[in-house]
Amino acid sequence: MWLPTKPLNQQHMEKSTLQPWDTWTKYKLVASPSTEAAVRLEEARSAFKMLHPNDGLFPTLELSFFNHRLPESSESLLLSWLFNFMCSQSSFPVLINNISGIPPHQVQARIQATPQHAAFEQKLVALLSQLSGITASRIQYTQQCRLALITELPGVVFHRAMQFFSGIDLYTSIEVQQLELLKMLPTGNWKLLQRFQLAPMPAVQQQPWFQTI
Repeated sequence: MWLPTKPLNQQHMEKSTLQPWDTWTKYKLVASPSTEAAVRLEEARSAFKMLHPNDGLFPTLELSFFNHRLPESSESLLLSWLFNFMCSQSSFPVLINNISGIPPHQVQARIQATPQHAAFEQKLVALLSQLSGITASRIQYTQQCRLALITELPGVVFHRAMQFFSGIDLYTSIEVQQLELLKMLPTGNWKLLQRFQLAPMPAVQQQPWFQTI
């Protein structure tokens, strides 16, 4: 006996049912490059923009330490945990070592790890992983620090961009002294939730060239 089947569009809707995290709020933790580093990065991408003014997006220059979705009900917990975490953290350097890319559409600054930066990220990932367990989000916070220069590039233009930036010697250092937690609003805009000020970077202890007895 023939039985009517569900329309194809209805079957597709059932297969593409939104998961809980698809409706969660997106949060990001970012830091702005220091003035000198920002100028160098802006000069590099502005030179490319003059050649391709209508290709790609040029986002705000910012170091992104995480960019993930969480239930909005966990916002107060996220704020509290990050505040307690940041109170014990010192400023740290982030090294920019020229340009890399994420094929086929994004050009970004290449981040070179420093011991202080690596230690900060390790602690941050551990904290967010615990929060992930509490909220049952099952999201692994393994994203490395990123600094996007150009996004949404067409494939052909992306390859041109990588050739262009390969001829630019860009090596600079950014001292992260302040971090900002933002949330995405339904309008697509970002709202500042909290600004975290880090303690000054510990002074390097100089060892005397002579040895005392």
